[in-house]
Amino acid sequence: MQFAGSFYDQQLWFRKTNNDPAQQWSKVLLQPSGQLYSPAGSSLELLSLANSNGSSTSYLKTLLYRHTTGTGPGNTATRLQSLTDGTNHGYVDFNPVNGLGGMALGTNGNELLRLQPNGYLGIGASNPLEKIQIGQKMVIHDGGEKVYGYNWYFSVTRPKRITDGYSSWMTFYEDGSISFRSADYGPANSDFAVIRQGLTIKNDGTVGVGTPDTKGYQLAVAGSMIAEKVKVKLQGSWPDYVFDSSYTLRPITELETYIKKHKHLPDIPSASEVADKGLDVGENQSFLLKKIEELSLYIIELNKQNEQLKHSMRVLEEKFYKRSTE
Repeated sequence: MQFAGSFYDQQLWFRKTNNDPAQQWSKVLLQPSGQLYSPAGSSLELLSLANSNGSSTSYLKTLLYRHTTGTGPGNTATRLQSLTDGTNHGYVDFNPVNGLGGMALGTNGNELLRLQPNGYLGIGASNPLEKIQIGQKMVIHDGGEKVYGYNWYFSVTRPKRITDGYSSWMTFYEDGSISFRSADYGPANSDFAVIRQGLTIKNDGTVGVGTPDTKGYQLAVAGSMIAEKVKVKLQGSWPDYVFDSSYTLRPITELETYIKKHKHLPDIPSASEVADKGLDVGENQSFLLKKIEELSLYIIELNKQNEQLKHSMRVLEEKFYKRSTE
Protein backbone atom coordinates (compact mmCIF):
# COMPACT_ATOMS: atom_id res chain seq x y z
CA MET A 1 0.00 0.00 0.00
CA GLN A 2 1.41 3.41 -0.98
CA PHE A 3 0.40 6.91 0.17
CA ALA A 4 1.52 10.16 -1.41
CA GLY A 5 0.81 13.86 -0.97
CA SER A 6 0.39 16.35 -3.77
CA PHE A 7 1.80 19.89 -3.48
CA TYR A 8 -0.28 20.92 -6.51
CA ASP A 9 -3.80 20.25 -5.10
CA GLN A 10 -2.91 19.61 -1.45
CA GLN A 11 -4.64 16.22 -1.61
CA LEU A 12 -3.67 12.85 -0.17
CA TRP A 13 -3.50 9.87 -2.56
CA PHE A 14 -3.14 6.12 -2.09
CA ARG A 15 -2.87 2.95 -4.14
CA LYS A 16 -2.34 -0.78 -3.81
CA THR A 17 0.13 -1.73 -6.49
CA ASN A 18 -0.17 -5.54 -6.46
CA ASN A 19 3.32 -5.41 -7.96
CA ASP A 20 1.97 -3.31 -10.82
CA PRO A 21 3.70 0.09 -11.04
CA ALA A 22 1.00 1.29 -13.47
CA GLN A 23 -1.77 0.86 -10.88
CA GLN A 24 -3.86 4.07 -10.66
CA TRP A 25 -3.87 6.30 -7.61
CA SER A 26 -7.06 6.96 -5.58
CA LYS A 27 -7.69 10.22 -3.75
CA VAL A 28 -8.39 10.24 -0.03
CA LEU A 29 -11.24 12.75 0.29
CA LEU A 30 -10.78 14.40 3.66
CA GLN A 31 -11.58 17.93 4.74
CA PRO A 32 -9.21 19.73 7.11
CA SER A 33 -11.57 18.74 9.94
CA GLY A 34 -10.98 15.09 9.06
CA GLN A 35 -14.47 14.57 7.59
CA LEU A 36 -15.02 12.69 4.37
CA TYR A 37 -15.89 15.03 1.52
CA SER A 38 -17.26 14.61 -1.98
CA PRO A 39 -17.97 17.63 -4.21
CA ALA A 40 -21.32 17.93 -6.01
CA GLY A 41 -21.48 15.68 -9.04
CA SER A 42 -18.73 13.32 -7.82
CA SER A 43 -18.90 10.06 -5.88
CA LEU A 44 -17.16 8.64 -2.85
CA GLU A 45 -16.59 4.89 -3.06
CA LEU A 46 -17.24 3.47 0.40
CA LEU A 47 -16.86 -0.23 -0.39
CA SER A 48 -15.72 -2.20 -3.42
CA LEU A 49 -15.43 -5.99 -3.36
CA ALA A 50 -13.95 -7.77 -6.40
CA ASN A 51 -14.15 -11.50 -7.05
CA SER A 52 -11.46 -13.86 -5.87
CA ASN A 53 -9.23 -13.37 -8.90
CA GLY A 54 -9.40 -9.59 -8.69
CA SER A 55 -11.27 -9.19 -11.97
CA SER A 56 -12.70 -5.70 -12.38
CA THR A 57 -15.65 -7.07 -14.38
CA SER A 58 -17.25 -8.76 -11.39
CA TYR A 59 -17.64 -6.68 -8.24
CA LEU A 60 -19.95 -5.35 -5.55
CA LYS A 61 -19.66 -1.62 -5.00
CA THR A 62 -21.26 0.84 -2.57
CA LEU A 63 -21.06 4.51 -3.46
CA LEU A 64 -21.90 7.70 -1.57
CA TYR A 65 -22.19 10.80 -3.69
CA ARG A 66 -23.90 14.14 -4.10
CA HIS A 67 -25.86 15.12 -7.16
CA THR A 68 -27.58 18.37 -8.11
CA THR A 69 -30.05 19.68 -10.65
CA GLY A 70 -29.53 23.34 -9.90
CA THR A 71 -28.51 25.66 -7.09
CA GLY A 72 -29.62 25.85 -3.49
CA PRO A 73 -30.17 23.22 -0.79
CA GLY A 74 -33.43 22.01 -2.35
CA ASN A 75 -31.60 20.84 -5.46
CA THR A 76 -28.81 18.85 -3.82
CA ALA A 77 -29.17 15.28 -2.57
CA THR A 78 -26.83 12.75 -0.99
CA ARG A 79 -27.24 9.26 -2.39
CA LEU A 80 -26.10 5.90 -0.99
CA GLN A 81 -26.05 3.48 -3.89
CA SER A 82 -25.25 -0.21 -4.39
CA LEU A 83 -24.00 -1.65 -7.69
CA THR A 84 -23.08 -5.16 -8.79
CA ASP A 85 -21.24 -5.62 -12.08
CA GLY A 86 -22.32 -2.11 -13.02
CA THR A 87 -26.02 -2.82 -12.39
CA ASN A 88 -27.83 -0.46 -10.01
CA HIS A 89 -29.53 -2.58 -7.36
CA GLY A 90 -30.90 0.24 -5.31
CA TYR A 91 -30.28 3.57 -3.69
CA VAL A 92 -31.28 5.77 -0.77
CA ASP A 93 -31.46 9.53 -1.28
CA PHE A 94 -31.16 11.87 1.69
CA ASN A 95 -32.77 15.23 0.93
CA PRO A 96 -33.97 14.00 -2.48
CA VAL A 97 -33.99 16.51 -5.32
CA ASN A 98 -36.79 19.05 -4.85
CA GLY A 99 -37.55 17.44 -1.50
CA LEU A 100 -35.97 19.97 0.88
CA GLY A 101 -35.35 17.15 3.33
CA GLY A 102 -36.76 13.67 3.72
CA MET A 103 -35.65 10.41 2.09
CA ALA A 104 -36.28 8.44 -1.08
CA LEU A 105 -35.68 4.77 -1.95
CA GLY A 106 -35.40 3.42 -5.45
CA THR A 107 -33.87 0.88 -7.79
CA ASN A 108 -32.70 0.86 -11.38
CA GLY A 109 -33.08 4.62 -11.48
CA ASN A 110 -36.77 4.49 -10.51
CA GLU A 111 -37.96 6.02 -7.25
CA LEU A 112 -40.22 3.61 -5.32
CA LEU A 113 -40.79 5.29 -1.97
CA ARG A 114 -40.61 8.90 -0.72
CA LEU A 115 -40.67 10.06 2.91
CA GLN A 116 -41.28 13.80 3.17
CA PRO A 117 -40.05 16.02 6.05
CA ASN A 118 -43.68 16.47 7.18
CA GLY A 119 -43.98 12.71 7.68
CA TYR A 120 -46.00 12.05 4.50
CA LEU A 121 -45.11 8.75 2.84
CA GLY A 122 -45.42 8.22 -0.90
CA ILE A 123 -45.34 4.72 -2.42
CA GLY A 124 -44.95 5.27 -6.13
CA ALA A 125 -45.72 8.95 -5.48
CA SER A 126 -42.87 11.47 -5.32
CA ASN A 127 -45.05 14.28 -3.91
CA PRO A 128 -47.48 12.66 -1.43
CA LEU A 129 -50.41 14.88 -0.46
CA GLU A 130 -51.54 12.78 2.50
CA LYS A 131 -50.07 10.75 5.37
CA ILE A 132 -49.80 7.81 2.97
CA GLN A 133 -50.28 8.03 -0.80
CA ILE A 134 -50.09 4.95 -3.02
CA GLY A 135 -49.58 5.72 -6.67
CA GLN A 136 -51.35 8.71 -8.13
CA LYS A 137 -54.78 8.46 -6.47
CA MET A 138 -54.99 6.20 -3.39
CA VAL A 139 -54.49 7.95 -0.03
CA ILE A 140 -54.84 7.44 3.72
CA HIS A 141 -55.73 10.60 5.65
CA ASP A 142 -54.87 10.76 9.36
CA GLY A 143 -56.77 13.80 10.62
CA GLY A 144 -59.60 14.10 13.13
CA GLU A 145 -61.50 11.75 10.82
CA LYS A 146 -59.55 8.89 9.26
CA VAL A 147 -60.12 8.58 5.51
CA TYR A 148 -59.19 5.97 2.93
CA GLY A 149 -59.72 7.72 -0.38
CA TYR A 150 -59.48 7.44 -4.14
CA ASN A 151 -58.53 10.68 -5.94
CA TRP A 152 -59.13 12.56 -2.68
CA TYR A 153 -56.94 14.63 -0.36
CA PHE A 154 -57.57 17.18 2.37
CA SER A 155 -56.33 20.68 1.48
CA VAL A 156 -56.11 23.02 4.49
CA THR A 157 -59.86 23.35 5.19
CA ARG A 158 -61.67 21.03 2.76
CA PRO A 159 -61.17 17.94 0.60
CA LYS A 160 -60.23 18.17 -3.10
CA ARG A 161 -59.45 15.95 -6.08
CA ILE A 162 -55.81 14.97 -6.60
CA THR A 163 -56.09 14.77 -10.38
CA ASP A 164 -58.75 14.79 -13.10
CA GLY A 165 -61.39 12.10 -12.55
CA TYR A 166 -64.05 10.65 -10.29
CA SER A 167 -63.57 10.39 -6.52
CA SER A 168 -64.74 8.14 -3.70
CA TRP A 169 -63.73 7.76 -0.08
CA MET A 170 -64.44 5.88 3.14
CA THR A 171 -64.45 7.83 6.41
CA PHE A 172 -63.87 6.39 9.88
CA TYR A 173 -65.29 8.59 12.67
CA GLU A 174 -64.09 8.84 16.25
CA ASP A 175 -67.39 7.37 17.53
CA GLY A 176 -66.79 4.19 15.49
CA SER A 177 -69.17 5.00 12.63
CA ILE A 178 -68.15 4.47 8.99
CA SER A 179 -69.44 6.23 5.87
CA PHE A 180 -68.92 5.81 2.12
CA ARG A 181 -69.20 8.81 -0.23
CA SER A 182 -68.47 9.61 -3.89
CA ALA A 183 -68.29 12.58 -6.27
CA ASP A 184 -68.62 13.09 -10.02
CA TYR A 185 -65.83 13.73 -12.50
CA GLY A 186 -63.89 16.97 -12.00
CA PRO A 187 -60.51 18.61 -12.70
CA ALA A 188 -57.39 18.29 -10.54
CA ASN A 189 -57.32 20.25 -7.25
CA SER A 190 -61.02 21.14 -7.59
CA ASP A 191 -63.59 21.19 -4.78
CA PHE A 192 -66.43 18.69 -4.58
CA ALA A 193 -69.50 20.68 -5.62
CA VAL A 194 -71.82 17.70 -5.07
CA ILE A 195 -71.03 14.86 -2.67
CA ARG A 196 -73.21 11.75 -2.87
CA GLN A 197 -73.93 10.04 0.42
CA GLY A 198 -73.60 6.30 -0.03
CA LEU A 199 -73.64 3.84 2.86
CA THR A 200 -73.34 4.76 6.55
CA ILE A 201 -72.83 2.21 9.33
CA LYS A 202 -73.51 3.78 12.74
CA ASN A 203 -71.84 2.71 15.96
CA ASP A 204 -75.20 1.36 17.20
CA GLY A 205 -75.30 -1.07 14.26
CA THR A 206 -77.95 0.80 12.28
CA VAL A 207 -77.36 1.32 8.55
CA GLY A 208 -78.26 4.30 6.39
CA VAL A 209 -78.35 4.25 2.58
CA GLY A 210 -78.27 7.72 1.06
CA THR A 211 -78.47 9.30 4.53
CA PRO A 212 -76.29 9.30 7.67
CA ASP A 213 -79.36 9.82 9.91
CA THR A 214 -80.99 6.44 10.56
CA LYS A 215 -83.33 7.87 13.26
CA GLY A 216 -82.83 4.63 15.21
CA TYR A 217 -84.13 2.34 12.46
CA GLN A 218 -82.05 -0.75 11.69
CA LEU A 219 -82.06 0.21 8.00
CA ALA A 220 -82.89 3.69 6.67
CA VAL A 221 -83.05 4.32 2.91
CA ALA A 222 -83.28 7.86 1.51
CA GLY A 223 -84.75 7.32 -1.95
CA SER A 224 -86.23 4.45 -3.92
CA MET A 225 -85.15 0.82 -3.82
CA ILE A 226 -85.79 -2.32 -5.83
CA ALA A 227 -85.70 -5.97 -4.83
CA GLU A 228 -86.76 -9.27 -6.37
CA LYS A 229 -88.30 -10.38 -3.09
CA VAL A 230 -89.07 -8.78 0.27
CA LYS A 231 -90.23 -10.80 3.26
CA VAL A 232 -91.68 -9.05 6.32
CA LYS A 233 -92.05 -11.13 9.46
CA LEU A 234 -94.26 -9.51 12.10
CA GLN A 235 -93.71 -10.02 15.79
CA GLY A 236 -97.39 -9.36 16.50
CA SER A 237 -100.50 -11.38 15.57
CA TRP A 238 -101.88 -11.77 12.03
CA PRO A 239 -105.51 -10.57 11.82
CA ASP A 240 -107.21 -13.93 11.27
CA TYR A 241 -108.97 -13.22 14.56
CA VAL A 242 -111.50 -11.22 12.50
CA PHE A 243 -113.10 -14.52 11.45
CA ASP A 244 -113.41 -15.71 15.04
CA SER A 245 -117.01 -15.97 16.24
CA SER A 246 -116.19 -13.75 19.21
CA TYR A 247 -115.08 -10.84 16.97
CA THR A 248 -117.48 -7.91 16.97
CA LEU A 249 -117.83 -6.35 13.55
CA ARG A 250 -118.45 -2.63 13.52
CA PRO A 251 -121.99 -1.86 12.24
CA ILE A 252 -121.98 -0.49 8.70
CA THR A 253 -123.77 2.70 9.78
CA GLU A 254 -121.11 3.31 12.44
CA LEU A 255 -118.42 2.76 9.81
CA GLU A 256 -120.08 5.33 7.58
CA THR A 257 -120.14 7.85 10.41
CA TYR A 258 -116.43 7.29 11.16
CA ILE A 259 -115.42 7.74 7.50
CA LYS A 260 -117.40 10.98 7.18
CA LYS A 261 -115.75 12.37 10.29
CA HIS A 262 -112.11 11.24 9.87
CA LYS A 263 -111.83 10.85 6.07
CA HIS A 264 -110.05 7.49 6.38
CA LEU A 265 -110.76 3.93 7.53
CA PRO A 266 -110.46 2.93 11.20
CA ASP A 267 -106.97 1.58 12.15
CA ILE A 268 -105.51 3.03 8.92
CA PRO A 269 -103.20 6.07 9.34
CA SER A 270 -104.27 9.36 7.79
CA ALA A 271 -102.38 11.05 4.95
CA SER A 272 -100.89 13.61 7.36
CA GLU A 273 -99.67 10.87 9.71
CA VAL A 274 -97.94 9.05 6.83
CA ALA A 275 -96.31 12.28 5.65
CA ASP A 276 -95.08 13.04 9.18
CA LYS A 277 -94.11 9.61 10.52
CA GLY A 278 -93.82 7.41 7.45
CA LEU A 279 -95.48 4.03 6.94
CA ASP A 280 -94.78 0.78 8.75
CA VAL A 281 -95.03 -1.70 5.86
CA GLY A 282 -95.56 -4.79 8.00
CA GLU A 283 -98.13 -3.13 10.27
CA ASN A 284 -99.90 -1.56 7.30
CA GLN A 285 -100.16 -4.94 5.55
CA SER A 286 -101.71 -6.36 8.70
CA PHE A 287 -104.25 -3.51 8.91
CA LEU A 288 -105.10 -3.83 5.20
CA LEU A 289 -105.71 -7.56 5.59
CA LYS A 290 -107.91 -6.81 8.59
CA LYS A 291 -109.99 -4.42 6.45
CA ILE A 292 -110.23 -6.99 3.66
CA GLU A 293 -111.41 -9.64 6.11
CA GLU A 294 -113.94 -7.20 7.63
CA LEU A 295 -115.10 -6.30 4.11
CA SER A 296 -115.54 -10.01 3.42
CA LEU A 297 -117.79 -10.29 6.48
CA TYR A 298 -119.80 -7.25 5.33
CA ILE A 299 -120.26 -8.84 1.90
CA ILE A 300 -121.31 -12.14 3.46
CA GLU A 301 -123.82 -10.31 5.64
CA LEU A 302 -125.15 -8.30 2.68
CA ASN A 303 -125.44 -11.51 0.67
CA LYS A 304 -127.53 -13.06 3.46
CA GLN A 305 -129.78 -10.02 3.53
CA ASN A 306 -130.06 -10.15 -0.26
CA GLU A 307 -131.05 -13.81 -0.14
CA GLN A 308 -133.68 -13.03 2.49
CA LEU A 309 -135.07 -10.24 0.31
CA LYS A 310 -135.18 -12.59 -2.68
CA HIS A 311 -137.03 -15.17 -0.60
CA SER A 312 -139.48 -12.57 0.66
CA MET A 313 -140.05 -11.34 -2.90
CA ARG A 314 -140.82 -14.88 -4.10
CA VAL A 315 -143.33 -15.41 -1.29
CA LEU A 316 -145.07 -12.13 -2.12
CA GLU A 317 -145.09 -12.95 -5.84
CA GLU A 318 -146.66 -16.34 -5.19
CA LYS A 319 -149.35 -14.82 -3.01
CA PHE A 320 -150.08 -12.16 -5.58
CA TYR A 321 -150.27 -14.77 -8.34
CA LYS A 322 -152.78 -16.92 -6.41
CA ARG A 323 -155.07 -13.96 -5.72
CA SER A 324 -154.93 -12.81 -9.33
CA THR A 325 -156.01 -16.27 -10.60
CA GLU A 326 -158.92 -16.80 -8.24
